[in-house]
This record gives sequence, structure tokens and C-alpha cells, in this order.
Amino acid sequence: MAAYSYKKNKQLSKHFNNREFASIVNGQLYTDRILVNKKLVTMLEKFFDYGIGTVIVLSGYRNTAADRAVGGDGYGAHTKGLAADIVAYKNGKPLSSKVVAALASLIGFSGIGITGPTGCHVDVRDGKNYKNAHWWGDETTGNNYIKSFLNYAGLTRATLYGTLGYYKKKLYSATAIRQTPIYYLPNKGTAIKSRLKKGKKQKVYAEKNGFLKISAGWVLKSDLKK
Repeated sequence: MAAYSYKKNKQLSKHFNNREFASIVNGQLYTDRILVNKKLVTMLEKFFDYGIGTVIVLSGYRNTAADRAVGGDGYGAHTKGLAADIVAYKNGKPLSSKVVAALASLIGFSGIGITGPTGCHVDVRDGKNYKNAHWWGDETTGNNYIKSFLNYAGLTRATLYGTLGYYKKKLYSATAIRQTPIYYLPNKGTAIKSRLKKGKKQKVYAEKNGFLKISAGWVLKSDLKK
């Protein structure tokens, strides 16, 4: 855990500085002191590995008074510098909180909560720094027992990567069961780039709109078999 002063701006990582985590509620700075867990910043940086363009910290550290001002009990993960409420953007548009929560679960956040259509709470609680070591929930519905945010969002890892436009990690291999067109985009209306021969084995990176992303472009999911 590290402590900073709001009076002195300090870059904590490539994309985040200490002031983004300041104890501010409705424009009021409750304390000059800012607590930020280093692991929290490291984990937040991992969002950018998946093609996220911007991550806005809506609320980071909150002292007791600030936490109670937003309806907390004054003892939550925010008061320990373990948490951040965020909105993530892709191509200038906010991603849905379910997509952000699903990605956060893959990154490895132990605390995740949906707070609104685009807002998501993430934290790095564990058994040593917080009363309960794990919590995944939806604050908009009161569901505190989410086991899989991928299932909750109706996603698989492949469809999540397709939504994010992330094609760097191989998910599985599949073989063409017939000669199939390779498209520039996951849409039949796009121009054909080339054709994939029957029996050709390909690495699959993502899924979107019934298409699979291979290194050369997009092919129909129905034309490949694991």
C-alpha cells in the first residue's frame, strides 16, 4: 500500500496518476491523503492489454466520511485503497458493465461489482487485507453470488474477445470442413479477402456475429470444426 498527497501529482503507471484515485465526492476533496494499493494499479493496467482505449476512475480511495457520503459504511474496500469504480471505453464509446466485469474476471480481480449500465467496481481484496477474500456481484440487482461473469453476460471468452476486437491470444484450433471465403470483417457484406481450403487447420482468436477470427481474416463459424 502506498500513500500520496493530492497536492503533488505523481504518475503511478503508464495510464494512471495518484490524483485519479483522490477522495473526491460530488466535487469535494475530503482529504489530501490518497491510499492506492500498487496491485490495483497493476491490474487496472491489464485492461489496456485487451484493446481497451481508456479507463476512467470514477471513484478510487475514499476516507470514512467520503465513503459514507456515497452510502457506504465507512469501512469498505475503497477506504483501504483496494478499489476503483471505473468506466472503460473502446473506440471512444463506453463498454457495457457486463463486458467490463467479464474482462475483469479474466484479468483476475477478486472483487467485481456491476454498478450501472457502464459502471463497474473492481478491487484486489484478499484474506489478509479485507474481511472477505472474494466478492462478485451486481449492485443494480442485489445479486451477490455471481460465479461467472462470462455466463452472467451471456458471453464466452471467444465472443468477449470478438466484442473487444482482441485477436492476440489463440483460443483453440479448428479445421475447415469445406472451402470457405475469408472476409475482411465479420460480415458477409464485406469484400472477400481470399478462400480457405477444405481440411486446412487454423488458429482461432475470437468470435463475432457467427464468424471466427483467424490470422487471415474472418470465416463463418459453421464452416470450421474444432
